[in-house]
Amino acid sequence: MTKIDKNSRICIIGAGPGGLSTGYFLQKAGYKYVTILEKLPEVGGLCNTITFENKSFDLGANYLTPAYKKTLKLAREVGAKLYSESHAYCFNPADKKYTSLFGQATKNTTVWKFLWQSLKYFYERWRASKHLPEAGYAGVVQHAELTCTFDQWLIDKKLTALRELFKVPITLMGYGALEEIPAPYALTYMSNPTFFSLLWFGAGLPSIWPKRFIHGFQRFWQQISWNLTVITSVDIQEIKRGEKITIHFKVSEHKMNELIRSERKMEFDHLIVAVPLTLKIVEDLFTNKRTKECYLTQEERYLFGKVKTNPFCMTTFILEDTHLPHRLVNIMPVPDIGDVFIVTQQFEGNPFVSFYSRTETDDVPSKHDVIEKVKDLYRLMGSEYKGEYYTHDRWTYFPHVPVDMFKEGFYDRLEEMQGKNNTYFTGGLMAFELIEPILNYSDSLVKKYFL
Repeated sequence: MTKIDKNSRICIIGAGPGGLSTGYFLQKAGYKYVTILEKLPEVGGLCNTITFENKSFDLGANYLTPAYKKTLKLAREVGAKLYSESHAYCFNPADKKYTSLFGQATKNTTVWKFLWQSLKYFYERWRASKHLPEAGYAGVVQHAELTCTFDQWLIDKKLTALRELFKVPITLMGYGALEEIPAPYALTYMSNPTFFSLLWFGAGLPSIWPKRFIHGFQRFWQQISWNLTVITSVDIQEIKRGEKITIHFKVSEHKMNELIRSERKMEFDHLIVAVPLTLKIVEDLFTNKRTKECYLTQEERYLFGKVKTNPFCMTTFILEDTHLPHRLVNIMPVPDIGDVFIVTQQFEGNPFVSFYSRTETDDVPSKHDVIEKVKDLYRLMGSEYKGEYYTHDRWTYFPHVPVDMFKEGFYDRLEEMQGKNNTYFTGGLMAFELIEPILNYSDSLVKKYFL
């Protein structure tokens, strides 16, 4: 492999965790000319933070566990402070009763069986780590015991007593039913450090995990971006790839109170794509806005055409009359798609309450229907508030492929595309839609191709 000159001009498209972390690692490796282009006015991607009554609230990514070693290292480097989250409970809308996470996890099994299988999980997860790459999923296809759903993996390993526990971090957090999510994704998420903190946290024992950023996840990424060259509010008009990468884009710039729309054309030696890698998004990125000609290769079109997402809605209300007995509440049994999955009242005495609702990939529910379901739930939880929502967002979340694509070697083909046409890819699809795996992948990408 030809060594890349550190004076090379590199363009990263996307200023979310994948793009910013890649830029950060390239800069640390000595690359001087790295430019990040972002279509939104702010950086952070799915890490979105707002402030209400002097407190920061994350509408997207939120928690850190002991497994977040690179994220925690970066947080120390930029001085981002953290605090510990309160304990989680489950709420059943049918009987309006709260249950501890441990109580919910053991409701269909005995405590001793649950504890024994928890110990066994540590061993089986350690064994699985031998076949899971440090970053990405190339080569996983060679291990049949992993190319199955996570539920099938639990059955094969005789760990079915843990199903109810795993429904909370996996299904309720937006990654799909245990019968759907491929085992490699779930095992990446449920590393042994994360599983241990889940058990400890669920048992209600004193714990410092999970943690949140005091000023929010987005503000952490803003700190990362301060020493990087980031151009926001970019509308890419054309990307031409060859010996050089030529990008033509429009950008909005403020000069005092005046908004100026200008056009630019920049040339680069290498391109790193750090956007959600669905066909719709990538196709739009590589389509000439004037001629409508699409410059994707046949392989890129095929692979990204197999990618699915699990979108979710985040709706917040200011509920002055609501004081949840537990500030992090999982709705169990697992609700239907479209209903509320999780409720958080992040700070005691602060009336900002968040509601997470999962939707289908191709389903674009009306804002009215989602909000009405949220209102139905918060009334069940004791609120009489009849006002309007505070914020409402629908996020494209968890780009992934189903089990059959793992079996067909999807990730091996994906990795083989790296570097072709001087183009590289990073982000949630490559690693798993979780901050730490994304950082691991970005770091690995830089080390493999740029050092």
